[in-house]
Formats: sequence, structure tokens, C-alpha cells
Amino acid sequence: MLPLTIDAPSLNDALEARPNLLSDILAMLFRFRLSKIAITSDGSPAFLQLLLADEDRDATRFLWYKTEYTSDGNLCIADEIVTYRFMRLPFGLASSPFLL
Repeated sequence: MLPLTIDAPSLNDALEARPNLLSDILAMLFRFRLSKIAITSDGSPAFLQLLLADEDRDATRFLWYKTEYTSDGNLCIADEIVTYRFMRLPFGLASSPFLL
């Protein structure tokens, strides 16, 4: 097996990190403590609601091993590598908070 050495920048290195437009966490905690009732939620599913434009999907390609099921129902990893592209905004990109 060949060693994996890549000198190219990652996707997050190439993206422009814009200012985070979400509320300041400290101010949010202070407001949270002022009320008697609190409501919380998980914001990560919101990223899956944002579609990427067709011309931007090539920038979010990733490689994955092709998986197949055998006749007895077991999952088997094939030797073939498949290229996928995100259709929705991935959580964790440098620009994701700004785009949300």
C-alpha cells in the first residue's frame, strides 16, 4: 500500500471564512438565565436544508469505498473507490455558519 502524502490544501483551507453571524454565545447565555422557561434545540439539521448550487458541488467531492451486500446479507467493502458530491451544505465547513 502506498503512503498517503498530500501537499495540497484541504477544502476548509481554500474556503474564505466569513464572520459568524450567529449570536454571541456569552450574550446568549446571559439571556438564557434571565427567563424562567428555556427552550433548546439542535441547529445542525438546519445545514441540511441548504442546497448547494450545481457549480459549487464539485468543490465538495469526497472519496468512499464502494460497499456491497453479499448473498447472505453481510456488508462487504469492494476494492473500488467511488467519488461522491455533497448536494447540501455540509456541517463543519469554514463558511457554513456564515451561509446559515
